Amino acid sequence: MDDGSTIGQIYVGLNSLYTTVYGMKTTQEFVNTLQDTIRKHGAMDKLISDRAQVEVSNKVLDILRALFISDWQSKPYNQHQNPAERQYQEVKRSTNILMDRTGAPSNTWLLAVMYVCFILNILSTASLDWKTPYQVLYGQTPDISEVFQFEFWEPVYFATGEQLDSESKPSFPSTSHEKTGRFVGFAESVGDKFCYKILTDDTQRIIYRSAVCSARNQVDINRRSSPPVGEPTTEFIKSRNTDVDSAEVDSNTPKQIIGQSFDPEELIGRTYLMDPEENGERFQAKIVEKIIEREKECSARTT
Repeated sequence: MDDGSTIGQIYVGLNSLYTTVYGMKTTQEFVNTLQDTIRKHGAMDKLISDRAQVEVSNKVLDILRALFISDWQSKPYNQHQNPAERQYQEVKRSTNILMDRTGAPSNTWLLAVMYVCFILNILSTASLDWKTPYQVLYGQTPDISEVFQFEFWEPVYFATGEQLDSESKPSFPSTSHEKTGRFVGFAESVGDKFCYKILTDDTQRIIYRSAVCSARNQVDINRRSSPPVGEPTTEFIKSRNTDVDSAEVDSNTPKQIIGQSFDPEELIGRTYLMDPEENGERFQAKIVEKIIEREKECSARTT
């Protein structure tokens, strides 16, 4: 996560099954997540926990006393006594499936958990007489239009500040009005209904944008923002025979690796332009595997 969260705190409504999760850097932030839950969804009648130390601290008791909230803790080594445990297992199972299907990296686990909780809150449940947790909690049928726009970890283009700010004067034609990122969730408290959380490719930070479109459509692909398939965004490998004009190298030039040794495995998946054909056509090739020469292999064994 871009904010440094390493753990999460989950809350589950006993009657509504409405589920929320908050990222935390330390367990001491549990008090803040409790206040945020009360601030957003109202004070609960009872706080049920597994008797973790931070959940029965004096600060937590002060909040419960001030709002007349009772509490109850499950017996040690009997987590099944906590009704939230079942929903917690469902969230973890769904998150694992989501990350397996989308290929999202492991450091996006908290974003994936938040996305799963959002989806579960607007899905009808048999135990709720086929109502959604959102409807049971708020008394309204949720609008699910935003869910069908993008998939989790889908590559997207988002509008940059130059396009959003009418007073700015972007550089023409060298500056693109779009950048690439990944769709990672919904902005529930920012902007309009169709405002999304985007993880940017260049800064790896979470931003909020509503001017977003999918990068999967090859017809509308932005070739200035998207490198060719298989190519890195910040690094080029050139041969030792490649001449580099020092006048072309500036602060905006990607890092060049010239004449340096590298692992051949790093080339797999990259693309390059082949020499022009006699008719003038030039093709793009992709490196798919490493081939070991038989003579060198035999020589190594003999040695």
